[in-house]
Amino acid sequence: MPSTESAAGVAWDRRRELQAFDDTKAGVKGLVDAGVTALPPIFRHSPESLEGITSSNHVAGAIPTVDLAAPRREDAVALVRHAAGTVGFFQVVNHGVPAELMAGMLEGVRRFNEGPAEAKQAIYSRDQARKVRFASNIGDLLQLVSNDQFRSVEHRVLANKSKDTARVSVASFFNTNIERSTRLYGPITDGHNPPIYRSVTAREFIATFNRIGLDGRSLDHYRLDRDTPTPAVEGCE
Repeated sequence: MPSTESAAGVAWDRRRELQAFDDTKAGVKGLVDAGVTALPPIFRHSPESLEGITSSNHVAGAIPTVDLAAPRREDAVALVRHAAGTVGFFQVVNHGVPAELMAGMLEGVRRFNEGPAEAKQAIYSRDQARKVRFASNIGDLLQLVSNDQFRSVEHRVLANKSKDTARVSVASFFNTNIERSTRLYGPITDGHNPPIYRSVTAREFIATFNRIGLDGRSLDHYRLDRDTPTPAVEGCE
C-alpha cells in the first residue's frame, strides 16, 4: 500500500509502520506495556476503506448456540449449517471438554502474555515450519469451498474497559498439511449455481493471505469475476 494520510493530514507509510510493529515481536500487549494509551494510526480505518462493509449487528446473546448433546446428530449438523451460512460463527455447548482443562489453558495463556518480552520474542514467528507460531485465520478458504454458502466474517471484539482484568482469547486452528499437500480446493456446487471462485491450493491461498495482510481480502484474488469484490461483513462478540 502506498503512502497515505493520517488523521492529522500528514503523509505516512502504513506498510512500513506495520512492518516496524511486526518487527517488535511484542504484539498489541507490547503497546500496552509501553504505556500507549491512544490507538496507533495503523489500527485505524479511513471512512473510505469501510465503504461496502455491512454489520451483522449480532450481540453476545444473539450468537447461535450449537448443542453437541442434541438427541439427533442431524439436528446439530443443521444448526452448524445454519450458523455458518448466516452469522459466520457460533458457540458450542456440551462439547465434553472439562472445565478445569479450559481454565488451565486460559491460565497458561495469561502466564505467557504476562511473561518477559524476551521469552515471547524467542518463539514469535510467521515461519510456517515452526511448531509454535502465531497464525492467521484463513476461514475465507471455507467460504471459497462452499461457493459463498458459508460466510467468513471479519469479526471484532469489545475491549475490556478494566485496567486490572485483561480479556483473554485462545484461537485453535485446524489446518490442512500445507507443507506437502498439492490438493486443489475449489467451490462445491449443486449444479444450479455456477462456481464463483477458481480452485487453489492451500499453500497458494495462505501465501496470498500473508502477502496482502490487512490490505484486502484473499477471496477477491480467486473470484472468477474479479470486478465484483467479496462483500465484507463485520460481526461483534
